[in-house]
Amino acid sequence: MCGNSGGALPVGAATQSNHAMQLGQAVGRLINVQVFTASGTFTPTPGANKFIVEVQAPGGGGARTGYTGSGEVSLATGGGGGGYAKSLFKLSDLAATVAVSIGATGTPGTAYPSNGVAGGDASFGTYITCKGGPGGYAQSKATPPLSCTGVTGGTATGGNIENIPGQPSGSAVSVSAAVSVVGNAGSSQKGVGGFSPSNIN
Repeated sequence: MCGNSGGALPVGAATQSNHAMQLGQAVGRLINVQVFTASGTFTPTPGANKFIVEVQAPGGGGARTGYTGSGEVSLATGGGGGGYAKSLFKLSDLAATVAVSIGATGTPGTAYPSNGVAGGDASFGTYITCKGGPGGYAQSKATPPLSCTGVTGGTATGGNIENIPGQPSGSAVSVSAAVSVVGNAGSSQKGVGGFSPSNIN
């Protein structure tokens, strides 16, 4: 057929590797990618039959060290990493629209000393929930030796492919007023944690 006034030119079903194919034969192709950096609503892309959903919760903020006197040390840990989950859904698994919720990123402590603020949770409707990383812990000033234990990472539930908790933050240790070892904040599946602080006087 060389022309068709009633619509698009029809294409026969492909039977060989070099044939043009009909839309219905295009199975498994990537149609669209939707990225949410703030809370919103997911609407399935028309024509899509399966969906891979990834959810990453924010990490916690680092704690702030306190003021120290002579021979004293103040330690603090970084925040924990946020949980991560990944799922494969069929169109029939999902509602017509799905609420996407993304909590705020954790923030550092403000007082001297003070704990960090936890990261908010992230969710994909009622299907996936990922917990934000806890805020870091601040150790009051003291004469070494002393230590400051890191915090845990956020959990993840609902993923039918992966449920990966955020990494805990590293602990901090001071063996003397001149020597301290601090650990990283907890990493997540999508990001790397920063360093924990110390204050030596």
